Amino acid sequence: MSALAWPFAIVKMAQIIDNPWAVGLNRATKAGEVLADVLRRRAEGGGRDGKEEIEPQPQGNRPTILVGYSLGALTIFRCLQVLAQNPANEGLIDSVVLLGGPFQGNQRDSWAAVRRVVARRIVVGYSTNDWILAYLYRVQALSIHMIGLTGVDDAVANPDGRIENVDLSDIVAYHSDYSLKLTEILDRVNI
Repeated sequence: MSALAWPFAIVKMAQIIDNPWAVGLNRATKAGEVLADVLRRRAEGGGRDGKEEIEPQPQGNRPTILVGYSLGALTIFRCLQVLAQNPANEGLIDSVVLLGGPFQGNQRDSWAAVRRVVARRIVVGYSTNDWILAYLYRVQALSIHMIGLTGVDDAVANPDGRIENVDLSDIVAYHSDYSLKLTEILDRVNI
């Protein structure tokens, strides 16, 4: 390998690691952990860190439905993974709609945990037309099995059929269509 090839390769790797998409993925994951904490505390009726800094607002019996697309779907997925670490959170979330998610759909343990936390519906909306997601995620993760393009792999992650894969390719032509056509999408998935 030439003397210039190594520095060029290092520069290219740095661009992949520090690109805005990678930063967004990292922040979405961290936001999911914060969201899990907020939802857990609301369900318990307590303030932040056990202190009554804010007036407690117990969630009570109101169902919580989480809807997110792209990095928002990743935030929700991470939130559910964190909530699943405590058996007391079983069924805490009523339903979840994950649209155009930039994460893998073939991880059996992760999806089993998510199914425990969600009481009713888990809807995964995907579009085979979403070339922006395909490019961004494949460059970052070198993977082709992300839920935003293919849905959840039923054989691996959905043995009980509770996860509903909904092909939105006829509605979603571009990644931005998830937000622009949200009403139509939510009608399609009956939320």
